[in-house]
Amino acid sequence: FYRMKKILVYITSIFIAVAAISCTSECYVSRESKIGISLIDSTTYNAKKLNGLTVIGVGSDSILYNNANVSAIYIPLHINSNITDYKLILPTKVEGKATPDTIILHIDHTPAPQLISKECGCAMFHHINNVTLENNTYNFKMQVTNPNVVNDDNEKDIKKDTNIKILH
Repeated sequence: FYRMKKILVYITSIFIAVAAISCTSECYVSRESKIGISLIDSTTYNAKKLNGLTVIGVGSDSILYNNANVSAIYIPLHINSNITDYKLILPTKVEGKATPDTIILHIDHTPAPQLISKECGCAMFHHINNVTLENNTYNFKMQVTNPNVVNDDNEKDIKKDTNIKILH
């Protein structure tokens, strides 16, 4: 009798575990949208690395890129505001100047929540209204190539959308 009871408890435990696992749904969708900014050579229109770039969020002081050599950056937009600003800090172009140049990237956007599912909740999508550069000592030119910033459901995907091109 004791052995039969032990087997029954074991089978019941397995049944409960299988039921619990099958009822649990996981959300594999990222809920953060990142704007893709490609750095482009202004004469050849090919990707061109920008050396020594540091990107810092204005108001949050979070460093997203630190002294990087990149030809594209991916930065999040605020979900509770229509304005997102970043400091683009680059080595100075002025000979003899010790401090780096700081350019402010100003993005005016409209956040729009999109329901993914009951389990996953909402993801934030954005529409870019306007992009400007303040203190543009590098004379960068801007092009908005895709004003719709959608949520990237695969963060490990290397190929990302380009929303803005910075020509340098």
